[in-house]
This record gives sequence, C-alpha cells and structure tokens, in this order.
Amino acid sequence: MDDGTPIAAIEELLAVKGEHLRRAATLLTGGPEEGEDLLQAALERVFRRWRSVGDPEGYLRRTMYARLEA
Repeated sequence: MDDGTPIAAIEELLAVKGEHLRRAATLLTGGPEEGEDLLQAALERVFRRWRSVGDPEGYLRRTMYARLEA
C-alpha cells in the first residue's frame, strides 16, 4: 500500500504495471536484457526527480522513450 513515500509509490506502480512496462522496454530496445536496463535507468530517474513527477507512469514511459532518442 502506498504510504506516500517514493519507494512505496514506485513499488505499487511496479506491482500493477511492472510487466507492461518491462514489455514496453523490451520492445523499445529489442531484447530482454536491454529492456531491463532501460526500465531500471528510467526508474532511477523517476526516483531522483520524485518531487517534480506528477504522473509516475507517464514520466517513466516518457523517460524510456527519451533515453532511446538520445
């Protein structure tokens, strides 16, 4: 249950959407290992910028897409 902390909110997001996010990352990168790396990097960024994140899932997805464009 989300107790208001970034860790709890991210854990809840991953419990609900984690498989979908992993699949999206795998499709974006072309492989499961690269997808895991992309998702992990995006999660780290969301955690670091938590105070400015309004929609964690949207921010996470945009971060994954942006990392591929860079």
